[in-house]
Amino acid sequence: MVAGRFGNEVVDRLVDPLLGGIHAGRSDRLSLATNAPDVAFAATYGSLAKGLRLTKTEDAEVGYEMMKSLYDKRVYPNVDGVRNVIRLLGKTSELIRRLKPEDLVDDRIVRKLEKEGLF
Repeated sequence: MVAGRFGNEVVDRLVDPLLGGIHAGRSDRLSLATNAPDVAFAATYGSLAKGLRLTKTEDAEVGYEMMKSLYDKRVYPNVDGVRNVIRLLGKTSELIRRLKPEDLVDDRIVRKLEKEGLF
């Protein structure tokens, strides 16, 4: 999270030594939610609140948790679903017919969110 915003040098010279001294670990191996819950909360719900133009980040959390409870099935693209969309839309476009669903689907981020209980 820090490297993406401030660069690897800040992580190497500041974040890793600080966290290493406190938690005896490297920043890329420590859980943000466990070690800095307020930062994790802001990172998780802050952009959602901003996108929805909510004044309070807590409202984003309440809304997210409510919506999450409405769905039993995980809603994210998979290769079979994209293959079906290509089949349907490909009827009218040669460019779409050439697409390979395996090249379009990258579910690593949703799998990570799911593993962390956020999805």
